Amino acid sequence: MTFAAVLALGSAWLMGVLLVSLLWPGPRRWRADLGFILPLGLGLGLGVTSAIFFAASLASSQPVRLSLILEFSIAAGLAWLVGRRSRLATGTGKAGTPGHSWLVAFGATALGQAALVAAVTSWRAYVAEPHGGWDGWAIWNMHARFIFRGGENWTRLLQQPPVAWTHADYPLLIPASVARGWAFVGQDGAFVSGLLSGSFGLATVGLLVAAVGRLRQPLVGIVGGLVLLGTPFFVTFASNEHADIPLGFFLLATVVLMALGQRQPEVRGFPVLAGLCAGLAAWTKNEGLLFALLAAGVFMAQAARRGARRASGAFILGLVVALVPVAIFKIFVAPHNDIVSAGIGGRLAQLVDGSRHRLILASLVRDVTRFGEWSVLPFFAMIPPLVVPGGKRLGRGEWWVAGLLALTGAGYYAVYLITPWDLAWHLDSSLVRLLLQLWPAAVFFWCLAISQDEEVSAARRRPRWFLPWFGVANLGLGAVVLTVLARQPAPNQLAVARVSGGEVSLLTGDGWFGRERDRRAEWMWSKGESVLFVRSAAAQPVALTLRFRIRGLGARTVRAFVGAGVVWQGAVGEALVPTEIAGVVWPPGVTAVVFKTDAPGLPESGSPNARALTFALYDPRLE
Repeated sequence: MTFAAVLALGSAWLMGVLLVSLLWPGPRRWRADLGFILPLGLGLGLGVTSAIFFAASLASSQPVRLSLILEFSIAAGLAWLVGRRSRLATGTGKAGTPGHSWLVAFGATALGQAALVAAVTSWRAYVAEPHGGWDGWAIWNMHARFIFRGGENWTRLLQQPPVAWTHADYPLLIPASVARGWAFVGQDGAFVSGLLSGSFGLATVGLLVAAVGRLRQPLVGIVGGLVLLGTPFFVTFASNEHADIPLGFFLLATVVLMALGQRQPEVRGFPVLAGLCAGLAAWTKNEGLLFALLAAGVFMAQAARRGARRASGAFILGLVVALVPVAIFKIFVAPHNDIVSAGIGGRLAQLVDGSRHRLILASLVRDVTRFGEWSVLPFFAMIPPLVVPGGKRLGRGEWWVAGLLALTGAGYYAVYLITPWDLAWHLDSSLVRLLLQLWPAAVFFWCLAISQDEEVSAARRRPRWFLPWFGVANLGLGAVVLTVLARQPAPNQLAVARVSGGEVSLLTGDGWFGRERDRRAEWMWSKGESVLFVRSAAAQPVALTLRFRIRGLGARTVRAFVGAGVVWQGAVGEALVPTEIAGVVWPPGVTAVVFKTDAPGLPESGSPNARALTFALYDPRLE
């Protein structure tokens, strides 16, 4: 199963690499730009193969066979064209490469170890939620199952009213990719979805580092990669099977390729690739369609200013090709969009409703200050390069990147104004993820602002012993990092007790707000009815005491249940009270501890979108 899933990913990756190589400026740059071509090829390959599998699913009840024939034929054609182009290429000159200093080597080491930590963190997040978050299992994987299991009737399944809550009008890049992977494997296993989700996260980091290294300097690209890997929200979402990370990849790829096309206007491959990525953003999520239209407008305005009509035509060509599956899906398969079908005309008055503007702005401030899940916000350190005069740091019209992101954000704002859904709920359930979509491209723009234009110089030769010892040193450091990480709890682990024959873990379940920390204290607020799981890997039942401190927002009684029996109850007030649940024998497997309270939650502040809090558990542990 694992091999088949990797094979499905690898074949898509190969097709994407061939496509990017065919449109790249020249064969002589392939080796120098391999770090750029590989991540870009991964995203494009998954996008192209998802469209092929979608078309095969419309044409056949056995789409995997037709899809494999089409993929093999297209890949063979691309390989032939790439090979022919290489043979016809003339000249032996080598492109200049930025000089590599010891500082770059140390930065690369830091980036590699950060990537290792991020990979372990993402893997643990996947193990905790193998079917992903809400969007992962309720939208993307469910739609993938319609394609995989539905045979010829899968399109009608999407149109049934009982599944309207799954947003059946959402584009199919992720579901079709997952269904394609399941077709390779032969069953709908969770590993395929997690692998695809994590691959997009990895490709986003790789693309950012390579793009900034190409447009500025390698060290600045490394800094950008560290900022992205140092965003906990990005790392944990990378395996969460939401479409926000893939959409963020295509937004970043579009912006990067537009910037490269602006620097080399004679190269038409960059605009074609930029148009393809913009169209694939629309094939990923509905928000991507808004971005694709805005990106097309910005690109054509830039091209008109430079008099580059051919570049505009190349961009539109790539965009139209990528929008073909979107148009077929929206016109012939998808039900009506919930926001559009509700009738916009009657909601235009909401555009000037001051209370809606205030609520959106308040939610924006709230989610920006909480964004990233950092202990300390880095924004204050990131702002100076954008406001302090920087000479030529932002040149050749690079401020358009910020303009495109601002226009996209303004489009999101307008959708919130006219949404037919409860505005507070809509903001709470989606705003922070919209910020995540824009974050990689925002980090790219920040990297452009913190450094001068690229400085190409001859790379100093390293002694022959450098690379082997550099690799050995990094492997040794990675082993140390893995050893340390092995002793750390997983993201959903609150406590671990090691017993003879295995270990017992305390895990978070449903009904809690996010974990909060202040120095050494850690706590979670309950929404009213909340669940903790005790997972025992021991062969025999184990008697352990669950200890924690508890306090409430307002006086209330709290009870803890294991099955139908009450294992603890007590009166809870504003003061922290040490508490323990003793006398429970935890059997092998997973046991749910359900906490309930007799009083509703109280708002934590006077804000209209304040959380309704009941009680909080502090520093739980198993002893």
